[in-house]
Amino acid sequence: MKKSFAITASSLLFLAACGSATTGSATLDDKLKNPLYAQHYYQELTSNMVTLQLSNDPILKESGKQSLVDRTRIEGTKQAQEAVDTNASGPHGTFISDKDLVQGSVLMLGDTLYFGPDLVATPGPSLHVYISNTVDPRVGTFPDSSAVDLGVLQDPFGAQSYALPKNDQDQAAGAPPLRTVVLWDKELEMVYGFVQLAE
Repeated sequence: MKKSFAITASSLLFLAACGSATTGSATLDDKLKNPLYAQHYYQELTSNMVTLQLSNDPILKESGKQSLVDRTRIEGTKQAQEAVDTNASGPHGTFISDKDLVQGSVLMLGDTLYFGPDLVATPGPSLHVYISNTVDPRVGTFPDSSAVDLGVLQDPFGAQSYALPKNDQDQAAGAPPLRTVVLWDKELEMVYGFVQLAE
């Protein structure tokens, strides 16, 4: 009996530890720091408020709800436009994939690389995000000498961000900039897709 109690107690402690490890998920405020995510979020929020008004939803007759919807629509429109402007201010592009293994938008701003909420990648054994000055990683050998591994793909689905290497600004004079983002499976040694970032 003592043995089964000890097993049960240790199992509960293990499950509790596993549960606490997952509580560190990103908050909405954290996610809104990604301009691609922010644009999508605020456009959807604004669309929802407009739909409530166009359909003359009964909720609008409740005290204060009409003014809440109006304020939210106006602020959402403003935030969506700011995100659109921010997204247009940095090199950006969408994934190219021969086998439709990945799709989605990418944006480079300052020292951060952002993937949009539209990212969908087929999971692989060891998917990594690289940045390189190669024009097309399907031609020649990849990773090439300029390629920098930004780390494991955080999630095959949805918005995420990666810190860029400082050597992007400190490259040798005349070297092409690191402007090609590559999703590469290190174990399969295969390009899933790439993005040529452009202004």
